Amino acid sequence: MKLLLFMQKSKVLKKILLFLPFFLIFQMQAYFCPLHNHFAFTHALQSIDCKSHRLYPVAKPDNQVCMVVVPAGHDEQAQCLIAATYRVLEEQLFDKIIVLCPCDILFHGIALPCLIDDDSYLQNVSIKTDVVEKLSEYELFHYYQVPFCHNIVLEQQCQFLEFYNKKNIPVIPLVVGQISQDDACDIAVIIANCCIATTLIVLSADIACHDHVMSTLPFDQSKICKVYDQDVCRIQAVQSGSLQQQVALFDDEQHSSLFAVLFELLQLPHFKNLASDFVGYATSYDDTNLNDCNVQSYGAFIFQTEEQLGYKNNIGSYEQSQLLQIARTALQDLFAVRTCRLPSMMSYEMSQSHGIFVSLFGMSDHGKILRGCMGKVQTKLPLYDMVYQMAQQAACKDVRFYPLREKDLDSTIASLSLITDFAQVIDSKKIGEFDGIVLRYDDKEAIALPKKLSTENWNYESSLIDLSEQISSTRRFLWKKPRAQIFTFHSVVFQEE
Repeated sequence: MKLLLFMQKSKVLKKILLFLPFFLIFQMQAYFCPLHNHFAFTHALQSIDCKSHRLYPVAKPDNQVCMVVVPAGHDEQAQCLIAATYRVLEEQLFDKIIVLCPCDILFHGIALPCLIDDDSYLQNVSIKTDVVEKLSEYELFHYYQVPFCHNIVLEQQCQFLEFYNKKNIPVIPLVVGQISQDDACDIAVIIANCCIATTLIVLSADIACHDHVMSTLPFDQSKICKVYDQDVCRIQAVQSGSLQQQVALFDDEQHSSLFAVLFELLQLPHFKNLASDFVGYATSYDDTNLNDCNVQSYGAFIFQTEEQLGYKNNIGSYEQSQLLQIARTALQDLFAVRTCRLPSMMSYEMSQSHGIFVSLFGMSDHGKILRGCMGKVQTKLPLYDMVYQMAQQAACKDVRFYPLREKDLDSTIASLSLITDFAQVIDSKKIGEFDGIVLRYDDKEAIALPKKLSTENWNYESSLIDLSEQISSTRRFLWKKPRAQIFTFHSVVFQEE
């Protein structure tokens, strides 16, 4: 009897031993799969981060960043813009991050996160529950489970935040539904009341969706040019923070609601003193995917505090690269019939009047040699138009040099000097050695660009005498006359590599 029982137990034992390896493998997969997925995603983000360094070399902000606008798209172009924007925030300190995302599900108001299941992507994010509870007291903010269950836009932002947010800063995730303009104003005020100087607001929204752009002639660049042209006004609206009639530019209701909140936020005293940097622009168009006839367009922006009062914009790395591209196009257009090229994305700052000088250098065995320079310290033309015109004039109209030849194009480097700090001087003794100087007498003008190196025995009088002789060779002291006006300025110089 005992032997029979042992044999039966042995059969059970054999079955246990038989299925034990499969059970252990299943448990190991359950344990290691999330870890493997995490490593795979981290590796993918590292690749995106490296590529964004090359595409969007954004400088680290000098001041506290209080707001960013990033794409909601999921293709590589959108992710590179997101990475470039988040990368510059790594050294910034924030008390909390408020994330606003669109939603595909129709509902009114703002969705707050409910109790999250264990398998939710929000489990990896430290949610600031006290702020969420405070927001729930307002009628426009409601607890919704559904918008958070399948919100891939918010999931993407949380993954990027986890990658770049090494300090585990608490997050307030908000999903924006359909709201009116009045609701947007109220929501902006409520959100601003939750912010302090070190609070970051992340707004995730695409610029536009252009339907059926590539349905015919997918390789026709003019179609992509139309996408760029339609997005220019949207880009300028976001960067300038212009509220008047600008929300109507955004056709998609979900994204127009988000931008409506953004425009309202930028009008509040808490965010009034800001500087805007345009990180970059991209589209989802890809030559390898010709079946998709719709093109999504993306933009990214950084808003940081500014010491000077009043809203202002900066010429950032992206604008510099675009302006250099315009200068190169202007030189090429001198010798060839202009073909349909992808235009530069005109940010708000590029569309404003701004003084600039374009210098052309020829490369030789002895280094760079100046072979043309033209520009103006003041103008009514937009900056992008000034660069185009001055580049062509520097190539052909500078009487000190022979006109540029087509064979010289490849060995010519364009350098741009953006005029800053232009101001009239009352006391000539306050002119510094590294100041640019403008001498005006009636309708005539002479200009000396800022110096880069110190000169022995330099003095302001010798510089003014040189400028006076440029206006009239026989009147060395023209700068002392009552009708003479003296101005100083500085410049930001950037050039082709």
